[in-house]
Amino acid sequence: MRAPTWMLAVALLAAGCDKQLNAAWCADHRDDQDCINAGLVQVDASLPCPAQACTMPGELVCDTGRGGICVQCVPGGTDNPPNCHCGTDDACHDCLVDTDCGAGGLCLPDYTCVGGSGSGSSAPDNLLHATPGGTGDCSATSKCSLTTAIGMVTTTRHVIELDAGTYAEGPITIGQSMVLIGPSFGSGHQYQDPEDTTGRAVITPASGASGPVVTVTGGTVALFELTVASSKDASGIKCSGATLEIYHDVIRDNPQEGLTASGCPLTIERSVFTKNGTTGNVYEAIFADSCSPIAIRNNFVFGNGNNTSLKGAVHFHGTTAGDFRFNSVGFNHAAPPPKHPNDPQPVGGVLCESGLVMARDNIVSKNATLDFGYTIGGCQTMNSYIGGDPHWASSTDLHLKADSPSPAIVNNTASQCTYAKGYDIDFDVRPLGGVCDLGADEAR
Repeated sequence: MRAPTWMLAVALLAAGCDKQLNAAWCADHRDDQDCINAGLVQVDASLPCPAQACTMPGELVCDTGRGGICVQCVPGGTDNPPNCHCGTDDACHDCLVDTDCGAGGLCLPDYTCVGGSGSGSSAPDNLLHATPGGTGDCSATSKCSLTTAIGMVTTTRHVIELDAGTYAEGPITIGQSMVLIGPSFGSGHQYQDPEDTTGRAVITPASGASGPVVTVTGGTVALFELTVASSKDASGIKCSGATLEIYHDVIRDNPQEGLTASGCPLTIERSVFTKNGTTGNVYEAIFADSCSPIAIRNNFVFGNGNNTSLKGAVHFHGTTAGDFRFNSVGFNHAAPPPKHPNDPQPVGGVLCESGLVMARDNIVSKNATLDFGYTIGGCQTMNSYIGGDPHWASSTDLHLKADSPSPAIVNNTASQCTYAKGYDIDFDVRPLGGVCDLGADEAR
């Protein structure tokens, strides 16, 4: 706390308090809010909230560590509401990790519980349990195949817990609301090398089967902690006319798109898309055609496409609308530059043909031919690191390094951290400093 600011011969009437203030009195009462408000005392430490400030709905707790603002909760605070698991977004959630849900419970990446006995949990027997080669009734003691579990989904029994292992059951079609969740790797759904299948639930085609591995045709479908891989001749995931949520998934090794979506609201968080679009010249990692709204955040997209690709690893088309923020897109392949300068430039990174997409706070670099392309009227990227060398760890690991240049991890004062959703791809808290780092990795 600094010494008081002396103002000679000052006498101020404290509003509503009926007392005269002067510098000498405030020097002995430096915690008096009227003295602080009058400017007679300056402090380095944060000020307490005014008594009336934390009464609005949703504003329950005073955070004196950040200038006396009112929030729903304070991470690690002692005054948070009962049964509040406080995230870095200053909001109470049912859970942040599985243990918050009680024995046998699961904390979904949207911070809601299923199973267990924790706050916000559903009954454990509301879960369906799948295991590779399972032949049971989908109970915890008699697990079934994934296809069988999908056929048993109801409105009150809509979450399927998948054991680790390979489910060679594709093509799989899902036409109603449900959640598929594999084992979480460590506490808080942490990042794992996409080539490492240890502890993961991997969905692939059945031997010799053609078509997308997973097709979503209706309802709200959430795929959590899964790997969808190795279509024989098509996409990893195809969505049409449904709502699709992808959290902490790996979509890889599909010859056409990793994800192709038409008319599907999309949420894609903390996921990896790699080695998709390996055939043909128009396939990409993520293709969204007239999907609204979209929220694509905190993802790694690398190593997609081939040396004839034209349309970008990420491609927004039609009336697709929403956010593409805090993503790292690098080392994707494309055709070489055209021989004639007026011909279209192949795009290896992001191609935006919709003017309704907000593309900002990303790192899009080290892609073949063009990193970021857009048609007339398409979105233009803002507050992003485009081109250059962001000093990623490697071509298959888009984590930043200590020597990554500005603004990749430093001086990023223009980032809109609210849209980073509180955590990066590693489940590290955002921001670690005063502002969020660009791209999917909070490295500072």
